[in-house]
Amino acid sequence: MAKLNGVVLTSEAIEYNGAKYERYTGTPHVDDIVRVDDLEGTSEDYATEGAYYSVVRVDSYNDPQITDNEGDELNVDAVDGDGSGDVRVRLDGGLKLIYLREYVVLEPIADRSEEIIEQDGVKYRKVDRKPQVGDFVYATESINNMTRGKLYEIHHIDLAGDGAFKSDVNGTNYYPTIKEGRILVERIPNATADLEREVSELQTKLAETQAQLVIAQDPRSAFGKGDKVRLISGGGIRPLQGYCDSEIYEVNNPYTMGWSNKRVEIIGGTLPNGYALPTQIVKLTAEEVARVEEAAKWTAIGREVGEWKEGDIVKTLKAVGGHPVGTIGKLVYDTDYRKLRVESKGRVFSHDLRELIAPVESVVNLTVGGVN
Repeated sequence: MAKLNGVVLTSEAIEYNGAKYERYTGTPHVDDIVRVDDLEGTSEDYATEGAYYSVVRVDSYNDPQITDNEGDELNVDAVDGDGSGDVRVRLDGGLKLIYLREYVVLEPIADRSEEIIEQDGVKYRKVDRKPQVGDFVYATESINNMTRGKLYEIHHIDLAGDGAFKSDVNGTNYYPTIKEGRILVERIPNATADLEREVSELQTKLAETQAQLVIAQDPRSAFGKGDKVRLISGGGIRPLQGYCDSEIYEVNNPYTMGWSNKRVEIIGGTLPNGYALPTQIVKLTAEEVARVEEAAKWTAIGREVGEWKEGDIVKTLKAVGGHPVGTIGKLVYDTDYRKLRVESKGRVFSHDLRELIAPVESVVNLTVGGVN
């Protein structure tokens, strides 16, 4: 049959003689329809670009055969096929050719309705060909770390031509190395649904971007819950009663809705909560926070920072002599060295880098790592 007339193009398929057809990338069949696209060279002499032709035969290489505009007969044999998918028409002992890249195959939708899978508004169809990146493996059974009814996208093709995909346990499975409980499917293009999905995704991203922009433009975005901040102004004045300038506090809620939705809630004063403008607080650096925490530890035991006492239990932070890093020992006063040194298991060494484990005031008959 030569060029078909009466073909109606819809948004998702074509209609011919009351049947709907859509693009198909699997093995073609007799009575499928070929749409000829982008003809090159002499192909334009015997086929019409953009026209539709019925497949009258499929050769031994699965190449679809059509009858061209001039009604030339087909001669299907081994010389006419090489598995390339090119359409060949024989004329007067010579071959006329439409290249694979110049046409697409369309098949009746109803013919494969039992092979259509739909999930989340997207349709997939079973295909009988080698897997390709972007195809999906559909689990028909819950075996081999796969869940029945779930789709698994093929992310690469190995040297053997098998499609690799991630299983439920993030391991790599292959198709068609193992076919049990799984089939190969491809996503069916749907212009309308795809466009709607893209618009929806763009709208979601736009809304997220706008929300992030609003937050980024809010000066309070410089602060996060748990940040240590220094109050530089406004202390003692409502709503910062119980909070003093130059003191350090902690951010509890950077986006409190109270006080005209402009203030940062801080805690740590003599009252449960204070509310500071972003310009009234400064976030401490990591180094400053470390110094503050160190000072708080010493203040809690009534000492100045670095005020060591004989009998304190410490941990070494640097290997010295026979004391490796992490040695637990007791500070003893060495009259020869005229300073506190670390004693552990009967051996005494000087450790300037050490961490307080327990002050002497809290040590009562304590034995740690052989230290009395």
